[in-house]
Amino acid sequence: MQSKGIGNSTITVCVDGNNVGYYGGKPFEVNQIALLLSKLKTHILDFSVKLFLPHGRKNSFNDDTIEANRVDLHLVSGTWLDRKKDDQYCLYHAIGMDGYYLSNDRKMINYVRDPSLKAIFEERRIGYSFRNGVAHLHLPPELKAKSLLRSVSERGIKEVIK
Repeated sequence: MQSKGIGNSTITVCVDGNNVGYYGGKPFEVNQIALLLSKLKTHILDFSVKLFLPHGRKNSFNDDTIEANRVDLHLVSGTWLDRKKDDQYCLYHAIGMDGYYLSNDRKMINYVRDPSLKAIFEERRIGYSFRNGVAHLHLPPELKAKSLLRSVSERGIKEVIK
């Protein structure tokens, strides 16, 4: 696995859309997904976002939300037969892209059978929360360090330019 630098490298984040939409045990709320996508788009790190949703949620989104947040939408079919299928697609795509997955489902990692991959990707889950209508990301230590370094380096560059 290659480590991403703090430069202009893009970090793939695969979003478990159903998990975000059902945050807090409430009925599915598409606005929560839009808030989180907006947060990822404006984050100091350059995220390439892949949103995974069951195919039945296709009509929940308008194209403007997807386009405005530069998101690749992946609609997973067959989730009525296997409710875990969208979670598996999300996680496996993150592994294949050497990226991260965004979900509050801590048991999602149990879909990975390879112990070495499981150990790596347990540390690649991005959590989230909503407080007062604002989305908050709970980054794993590696991404916290990268965002801090990016912030410091950008502040330093701005000071030099002045």
